Amino acid sequence: MPASLDVAVTDAPDSIAAWLSERGVYRVSTRAGDTVHVEPVVADAGPALALHRVPVRGARDAIDAGVDVVLTGDPEAVAYARTRADLTSLPSVWNRTYMLLVRAAPSSDGDPAPALDTLRAELAADAVRVEARPATAMRAGSCVEPRGATTPATGVTDAARPRIVFPRGDDVARALAARLVALGATRRGLLAALAGSVANAGDALRAEGVDPREAAQAVESGGALAAVIPVSPMRFPECGFGAVPITNADLTRVIPLIQTRERLIARRSLTDRALAALAQAVSDSSQVGP
Repeated sequence: MPASLDVAVTDAPDSIAAWLSERGVYRVSTRAGDTVHVEPVVADAGPALALHRVPVRGARDAIDAGVDVVLTGDPEAVAYARTRADLTSLPSVWNRTYMLLVRAAPSSDGDPAPALDTLRAELAADAVRVEARPATAMRAGSCVEPRGATTPATGVTDAARPRIVFPRGDDVARALAARLVALGATRRGLLAALAGSVANAGDALRAEGVDPREAAQAVESGGALAAVIPVSPMRFPECGFGAVPITNADLTRVIPLIQTRERLIARRSLTDRALAALAQAVSDSSQVGP
């Protein structure tokens, strides 16, 4: 391993830094803007890391700027790396599932028709700028992640604001919400495969970013018709795709949309052992959650 590595990530570097700290092998030394510096707890036990957050569209620029490692799901950056003899690319696991939470009872809303599979395939293929695949099933008995008290929801028949919310700062969730809003104006029948209540909003439907802690709560409280949220299978693996952060499962329908993963683009000058260690660390830390 080299003494230090520059690592560019298109997710929050704080989540990776926190995971490394919790493992007891690294500690955060400094923070400056979108960069977090971590160093090994035991001297010479590993490289010091400078974790830089870059926008998804900035992954290729980071490569050209000379960083040692880039963690990204941007297909253009991955394709560019394949043209460079000095770079190699390793996939992480499928570590994030994007769910649609809908304020509706399962028996009264949505249609599990082939149109739903068609919609998932379209979302995975061209709605997002990351490597994605359709999420087509949920394990029986998927669990609910414990949450504190929220504003009580009084029933699924109450009017909810005609919006689809998503965690602010999550580009994939934003793109999915925007595509669903567009479908409400152009292909309402396909959107109805997800939820009739969302499709019925028609041209009034809007996508809006909110605090990540408030996205699911907005559906339960009637502040939104639906929410697009990411969940991780690493947390509560017995739940299949991961636990869904809702407090009232009776008023919220949960629909898997797509799964995503990143790739580790690194310089070939790193040894195979170093690349394997980095790939394992990336896969483990990225599964903890957004």
